[in-house]
Amino acid sequence: MRWQNQAACNGTDLPWVEDVVLPQMAVICAGCPVRLDCLMEALTFEDYEDVGVWGGTDIYQRRRLRSNKVTVSELWTQQALS
Repeated sequence: MRWQNQAACNGTDLPWVEDVVLPQMAVICAGCPVRLDCLMEALTFEDYEDVGVWGGTDIYQRRRLRSNKVTVSELWTQQALS
C-alpha cells in the first residue's frame, strides 16, 4: 500500500493552493500518520514541480529544509508553537 492511501488528506476536496488552504491543511497534516513520508517525497521535487501543501509545509518551508537552514523537527515545532 502506498503512503498516499493512508494520508489524512486523502479524499478531502480542498484545493491544493498554499495560500488558500495552509491553515486547514496544517490541522489535517498535524495528525496524519504518513506526514513524514509525504514531506520526504516533496523534498525530492525540483523547484518547478514544488507546489501545494506537503507534510504540512509550504514551498518556502521546504526551501528552508532543502538548504539545511532548519530541520524537519525544528520546523514542525515552530508550527506547533505558532
